[in-house]
Amino acid sequence: GAYHGAELPYVFDTHDDWLPTDVADHRLTEGIMNYWAQFVKTGNPNSSRMPRWPSYAARGDQVQNLGVEINPEAHSSQKLCDILMP
Repeated sequence: GAYHGAELPYVFDTHDDWLPTDVADHRLTEGIMNYWAQFVKTGNPNSSRMPRWPSYAARGDQVQNLGVEINPEAHSSQKLCDILMP
């Protein structure tokens, strides 16, 4: 349950003083910045420095987990998405 815009401090490394930030947050910031920079340069977020980000598939069940661990995982809401998709 992240709120709209919650990713921005991680994308731009602009964590606010009022928001608790720890070593894990700084690792995540570095990872997200690497993905974004790679995507801007090549159109693909993947590089040899980061865990592989799976390609999007409308009926796929893989998403990229951007948390304490960064890795592809099964989409936790896939069943709901399948119900909502015609």
